[in-house]
Amino acid sequence: MAKINKKKKIVKRKKSIIKKKKSKRIKKPSYKNEIKIEQILLHNRQVFLSGVIDTEKAHDIVTKLTALNAYDTGAPIVLWINSPGGSVTDGFAIIDCMTGMKSPVITIINGQACSMGGIISIFGAKRYMTKNSIWMAHDMQSGNYDYITKAEYRFEISKKLQSKAMQMFREKTKLSEKDLEQSRHGELWLDAEECQAKGIVEDILI
Repeated sequence: MAKINKKKKIVKRKKSIIKKKKSKRIKKPSYKNEIKIEQILLHNRQVFLSGVIDTEKAHDIVTKLTALNAYDTGAPIVLWINSPGGSVTDGFAIIDCMTGMKSPVITIINGQACSMGGIISIFGAKRYMTKNSIWMAHDMQSGNYDYITKAEYRFEISKKLQSKAMQMFREKTKLSEKDLEQSRHGELWLDAEECQAKGIVEDILI
């Protein structure tokens, strides 16, 4: 009887050891090992410009573009745009970064590229647009409460920035003077097919 009990104990020990080994092999997923989506996208040189363009957004985009350019100089970067627009000077900061790098920046409009977002889109080395996206240009918004002399100076710089934007459209697109006039005195809304016809994008992504 003593020998049988010893055998039973040995068998129980062996089973418990086997269970422990199995439990070690099967690990529950840890939050620490979650997929880092942004890191994957950056690794594949995909940058997203979404929402209103302001100083914080411009800093984020410029930082990412500059880092990717330094990491692999010359390799293309894709900039996805879905923006209603925003600050002109912050938008120009993004454009200057795009055009000053050795890595070509490909722009894809996915949703909307309006106002400043639309201007940024035309500076892609290659320019694309998804079939249900829209593009819009309009005159510059300016104005605030201040002393008349200060307001006059700010109005003058606003006119210069507006003129610069119009020149960009002339150089980078096939927009007619009638189109530009409509954008200056109202809003010029274009769908994907119209954007392709007017040279705003090269091709439409389906």
